[in-house]
Amino acid sequence: MNVLGLKRFLFLFFVSIFISNSLIAQEVPTVTFSPEKGLNVTTADGFMSFKLGMRLQQQAFGVLPLDGDDPFDGDLVIRRARTQMSGYILNQKLGYFLQLEMDKGNVQLSNAEYRWRPNSETQINFGQLRPPSGRQFQTTSKNLQMVDRSAVSRFFAVGYDLGFTANTFVGLGNTAGFIVYGGITHGEGINKAKASGGLAYTGRVDILPFGKFSNHGDYIESDLYREPTPKLSIGVAFYHNQDAATKLGNVAWNNKSADISNFYVDGVFKHKGLSLLGEFIQRTISDDGILTLPDNSRVYSLLVGGKGISFQAGKFLNEELESTIRVSFLNPDDELRVIRNNFTEQRKYGIGLNYYFIGHSIKIQSEANLVSEKYAPSDELSYVEFLVQFSLSF
Repeated sequence: MNVLGLKRFLFLFFVSIFISNSLIAQEVPTVTFSPEKGLNVTTADGFMSFKLGMRLQQQAFGVLPLDGDDPFDGDLVIRRARTQMSGYILNQKLGYFLQLEMDKGNVQLSNAEYRWRPNSETQINFGQLRPPSGRQFQTTSKNLQMVDRSAVSRFFAVGYDLGFTANTFVGLGNTAGFIVYGGITHGEGINKAKASGGLAYTGRVDILPFGKFSNHGDYIESDLYREPTPKLSIGVAFYHNQDAATKLGNVAWNNKSADISNFYVDGVFKHKGLSLLGEFIQRTISDDGILTLPDNSRVYSLLVGGKGISFQAGKFLNEELESTIRVSFLNPDDELRVIRNNFTEQRKYGIGLNYYFIGHSIKIQSEANLVSEKYAPSDELSYVEFLVQFSLSF
């Protein structure tokens, strides 16, 4: 070996020793992986963490018309495919949450938010997030009891928005308490750099007369934790979007704007494997939201007001198997909805059966719905809807 080669050897040798000693001296981060919590990496001193998760829901559905000679129709779809990244820094004080949706033919960023926890009972959020409106819309799709949200919750949904939200728990006595939520967002939906109209304001109060649910179970459908004592949450919320220039998320109103107001009353009860949920929603829209078609002969609103109510229940038959039932009634505002040739009334009755392999992380859900719809002036349509969904989330 020549002198140059020896120098290179000694240099690499000492560098390798230095790196090895540095790695040995450095505390190794904790790495865990589980179906419930995904892949987690946490520094040894607990200063920061990183979590990688995903949600994949494959759904088979079919529709059997009960009127006329139309045949049975069905298909297989990817209902949801999402990647999630979350964690914290500053010893769990400052959290972050990112969620990418890949189930609509493109990649879309839905959540991009910071979550600051000044104490154990208060959280302040900033970024692209969900305003604290109705209970079921606040419940992540992973934790739904039935295959999807109710027809009422989906019809009157408030989309992701940019802004601030905050919530805090206030205790009353030994167990009771309430949670106060508030939010101010720009009101124009996902990733809008500038709001054309006014802001959106959201307020919500949840009353917990029997104390907190296990593991935030008031926003996890199904009584997976078998509440040993009765738990009840009653919520009231109001959402007002002033001079909205888009249809709650990037659909322009043809250079027009409208005031949108949603009122919510909802509740959840759980005890020993039994769960009961209910929700009433009413939406009003100012007349400014009426659009005129190019021929100036018909008018309609891109976003429709109205009201709806839904109830659902579930009962575990054993540790893994749960039976479910849901009824929902939806009444859009007639005078504008009729002209668009969409239903003016919908009634939906559903029963289901769920099997939980590992809670909401790995489950299979099945559901059958009898749907009846009325159209103007006097037409009616009835059909049976079948749904089966396999969900993998961590």
